[in-house]
Amino acid sequence: MSNKLVMVGESACGKTCLIRRYLENNYNDKEGTTASFYKKEHSTTIDGITHSFDLWDTGGQEDYDNLRKLSYADAKAFLVCYSVDQPQELESVLLKWMSEVREHCPKTPIVLVACKTDLRKSAQRRSELRANGYSMVTTAKGDELARKFKLREFCVERFYETSSLTGKGVDQLFEETFRMIVTKENTKFRERYGCCSII
Repeated sequence: MSNKLVMVGESACGKTCLIRRYLENNYNDKEGTTASFYKKEHSTTIDGITHSFDLWDTGGQEDYDNLRKLSYADAKAFLVCYSVDQPQELESVLLKWMSEVREHCPKTPIVLVACKTDLRKSAQRRSELRANGYSMVTTAKGDELARKFKLREFCVERFYETSSLTGKGVDQLFEETFRMIVTKENTKFRERYGCCSII
């Protein structure tokens, strides 16, 4: 049985590039935004056992709100993503994505993901933000946000920073999330049947 991992976040925040960097080890930011949702299949070995995962990339546009929610059923975890060069997205992370996920999947683990961290080194992008009264979302701010969400009903499990351009943090994000999913599923299996793990 495959494990479903669903990615949500604002349009163009970096979800599709994350999946492409992890699965194909390449980067292409010229492709258009995702329409509603699509699925990529992936298998990986954890502690000597091969596990199958379905990675669901969802569209963040408001036009796809109803269609996107159809992808949430049976999800084993959610990656709630935002771009560090879009500080205004932090409000939507709280008001829209966390609330939407919890409404449909009250107990499914959530991982908070900062995308495009390479842009912190872009003088041009920093200048553009300053001109509009904004600044890059820092690591400390993301960590603070994750801690706040963990203490609230959203129960965020983990926080990662990533760059699809450089690859930094991408493998760690997916591999540790996969392991988290398998560990939680095995725990639920043992609690229900009182015996060995799922293989």
